[in-house]
Order: sequence, then C-alpha cells, then structure tokens
Amino acid sequence: MLKHEADLIRFLRSDSWLMEMLEAVESESLPDAWVGAGVIRRLVSDRQTGRHTTERLDDVDVVCFDASDVSEEWEKAAERRLWLRLPQVPWSVKNQARMHHKNGLPPFRSTLDGVASFPETCTAVAVRLERGQLRLAAPYGVEALLNMTITPTPLYRSGEKHHIYRTRLREKSWKSEWPEVRE
Repeated sequence: MLKHEADLIRFLRSDSWLMEMLEAVESESLPDAWVGAGVIRRLVSDRQTGRHTTERLDDVDVVCFDASDVSEEWEKAAERRLWLRLPQVPWSVKNQARMHHKNGLPPFRSTLDGVASFPETCTAVAVRLERGQLRLAAPYGVEALLNMTITPTPLYRSGEKHHIYRTRLREKSWKSEWPEVRE
C-alpha cells in the first residue's frame, strides 16, 4: 500500500512500462514535457486495489509547453514521433500554451500551471525524467491520489466551473472500475 510521496516515487520508478514511456518522452525533447493525469491515477489505483486495468487506457497524457507553436498539428506531429518509438502506447500530447481555452481560463505560463488547472486533485499529478532522475509534480499533494479520493481542485470547487468537475465524475465513472474510490 502506498502511503507517502516517497512510496509513490519508488513505485512509479519501479514500473518498467511507465519508465519506458518517460524515456521516450525525454528522448523527444518536447519543451517542458511531463506524463500525467489518468495514467498516473490508473497505475496508483491499480496498485492500491491489487487490480490491473492499465490495458484499458484510452490515452497517455503528455503535457508540455511551447508558446511559439500552439497548433494542433504540432501536437499531432509530437504524437506521431512518440508513436514511432512506442507504437503500443495511445499517446495524447497537449500543449498547455493553448489548453487554457478548453475551460475558459487565463493563459497558462508553464506546463505545471496547466497541471494545476486540472479538475481533480488526484489527476493534477505529473512525472518526468530529467537526465535519469524521476521528478514528480503534484500541486495539491498526493494524498487524494494515494487515498483514491476524487475532489475538485480550487478552480472547480464551486461557481461556474463546478459543473465541469461534476460532468467528469459522471463520464469517467471511476467508481465502476474501483469501487473503493471516494468522492
């Protein structure tokens, strides 16, 4: 059972599949690139419950930041390059320099600014390799992730953005895969 951030880092580092993906992302030199969100949440939830659902991944989120080219074509080209390295991975590259439009937010200043704007605290987590060292970014900590608790990040707790969080809870139906999830 993972209880602390150090446990999480050791666990992620021991996952050869994740490490292979992180090595591919690092080798592409995408600007300020991190792997995060659902793939991390799924790996941790599987570990915490003893299940293995990673074969049902819809995508592996690679978030990066390049204000010089905010076209979807740039993202698709990066996905193709990653796919050439690991064709079995359903890559999804999103340039955070343009993603603020999705939920009507002010422009992000970095990839981690974008990660902090994710709707749930347990998905606002990302990792990357930097010269062989695993780095973890979790702007709201890892407690919700490790405890399998779905809670909104500050932008989505109330007001006009709260419906986005509620819609994601319904659409993602995490409790159907992991009944242990708490909302």
